[in-house]
Amino acid sequence: GDRLVGIPVQDLSISELRARAANEFYKVTMESWEEGLALMQRAISLNPMDGMSLCMRAEAQLMLHGARYETMPDDIQKRSVEDLNTAVMQIPKSDYVIWVRGNFRLAVQEDVFGARADLKRSRQLNPAYLENHELEGQILLRESDFAGADLAFSRLVERGEQDPLQPYRLFMRGVARYCAGNFEGAARDASAAYDLRPNEAGHLKLRAMALTEMRLPEQAEACLNAAKKLSQKPMMTTKPPVLPPDFRWVLDKLKPGDES
Repeated sequence: GDRLVGIPVQDLSISELRARAANEFYKVTMESWEEGLALMQRAISLNPMDGMSLCMRAEAQLMLHGARYETMPDDIQKRSVEDLNTAVMQIPKSDYVIWVRGNFRLAVQEDVFGARADLKRSRQLNPAYLENHELEGQILLRESDFAGADLAFSRLVERGEQDPLQPYRLFMRGVARYCAGNFEGAARDASAAYDLRPNEAGHLKLRAMALTEMRLPEQAEACLNAAKKLSQKPMMTTKPPVLPPDFRWVLDKLKPGDES
């Protein structure tokens, strides 16, 4: 990906476009994911039936809309379903493709059964695929199994110390712990995520929520005041996990903006 950065987009092949997009995804910013999405649009214009590019476009849409705390528009939902079905038919043995479809089914379609089926299939294809712990954690959280979600996200956190996605994983576990009533654990995760991404207000908002429940109002207020001084734009590492309906009020407190 780094090698391809200086080459004009119009000179890149489809596989090079995918490699450059993957490099952008791992920068874990809204801008880099938007650039990755644009690169996949270019790849698909060269070959509208390239399954991997279609899957990567669907993942980019899923991540960007999630980070904005937005519902994916119907037209993009429909196209993403078609993209993922094409990708699965073309590359049925790709753990990544099956994993992306599982995440889409859970987060967009609220199809827990389908997401579990994809999780099972992805694990059959590659038991060592680390991202499956994230999908498992998301499913368990949606099912209100907060302790199980904590364990699944913990497997990611423990193995991802050097991973650029670590703040995102800490945030997901922190939300799971908050929902479970483990406010001290949630505050620790939010603090650790903030230490890695000190420009992201969402980590401070989560910490403030936990501190409020711990009856530490002065510390909570300090966190909120610090959060207000940061950008209120969406950030990729504070994309929320999938929550059960009775906990979706949490999203109103975490979403970008001054609502908190």
